[in-house]
Amino acid sequence: MQPATEQPYLYIFAKGEMADRTRLFAWEDTPVGPISSWPPSLLITVNQILDSSFPMFIWWGDDFIQFYNDAYLEILGDDNDSKHPKALGQKGEECWQEIWGLIYPLLGQVLITAQPLYLEDQLIPIYRKGILDQVYWTFSYNIIRNNSGEAGGILVICSETTKKMVFQQEIVNQLTDSNLRFESLINEATVGKEEEQRKNDFINMVSHELKTPITSLSAYLQLLEIKAKKKDDTFISIAVEKAIIQVKKMTALINGFLNISRLESGKIQIDREKFDMAVLLQEIEDEFTATISSHIIKVTTPCENMVYADREKISQVINNFITNAIKYSPAGTAVEVSCVMVDDMFQVSVKDEGTGISDNEKDKVFERFYRAATAVSGLVSGFGIGLYLCAEIIQRHQGQIWVENNLPGKGSVFYFRLPAYT
Repeated sequence: MQPATEQPYLYIFAKGEMADRTRLFAWEDTPVGPISSWPPSLLITVNQILDSSFPMFIWWGDDFIQFYNDAYLEILGDDNDSKHPKALGQKGEECWQEIWGLIYPLLGQVLITAQPLYLEDQLIPIYRKGILDQVYWTFSYNIIRNNSGEAGGILVICSETTKKMVFQQEIVNQLTDSNLRFESLINEATVGKEEEQRKNDFINMVSHELKTPITSLSAYLQLLEIKAKKKDDTFISIAVEKAIIQVKKMTALINGFLNISRLESGKIQIDREKFDMAVLLQEIEDEFTATISSHIIKVTTPCENMVYADREKISQVINNFITNAIKYSPAGTAVEVSCVMVDDMFQVSVKDEGTGISDNEKDKVFERFYRAATAVSGLVSGFGIGLYLCAEIIQRHQGQIWVENNLPGKGSVFYFRLPAYT
């Protein structure tokens, strides 16, 4: 206990459990010495952390004697097996034996360089509640100067991010499980192609089953995205944005299989309308330019005539052509979309600078579940349904679809033609 002459209330002004414990602690029995002898920088910093509602911690001196505030109690835990309250005034190495070998070099780096250190979502397990708990942290180490202006201690501002990281991992696991389940089920469905009706029914059932959890997951991600933006948490916003992209990819795959089922059962309809192809191409170019930075997307010689077709499905075909071009061509290369009139028909083409397509594959790429050699080798993901759907859509418009290529490794050009509107 502090001696009566110490009058700790003249030095420690905050209120709360840790303020009381700090005032009453026998600091004279530690290398820090009685409160009255503390350097002003330490005294000021201790008062600051005790007044703060954000978890803060101090290591002071060569022995890294410890101070912390009420907000830090949630991190330490307050049960019989926790580090609190014995962590107050304890040497750092004694308190954090399980991680001292990991954090001591970081502390030394800060003390030597006098430069702050900031790390996000680091896995640093600690003992609490009687077990070694897998804990993620976001924290900064900042020096506290002594009377001579040198580093006398370290102020730690930290937050535990375990719940966030566990939630993100659950999202990743759900996406991974969904992908694996989807691939397994589709592989099963594609065995024995003589049973077409059975396979179509199976694909339809699987696709509908997978839509429910994907829709739910998408909703949770959107809620998380909104909260992250409100809290201005850049890391979570970026992580959620990437997860949403993956969900959209999965949704596109599921919708693709549902479209196959509808096509082959005659339930898909072509809803024709009059629209300007040039406007559609410009919209598609703007969308890809805004979302894709790895390739140069450009539209040349746009058709300005009107076309009578299903605008949404023609957009789907063009989007599929461009997406494939991006998948199969190196980053930094161009994907060129063109539109010209040929014999009273609209001819749209998408040219890339990618791997190209061999002659023996030209006639197969529009078959259901067919995947080019590059894709089969594991370099490109997919199930081989996109181009099949494109072919079905164009054929139902009484159009034509085909692919041409330059030399292998020099890229390919995908085409389709539609009757012009008259």
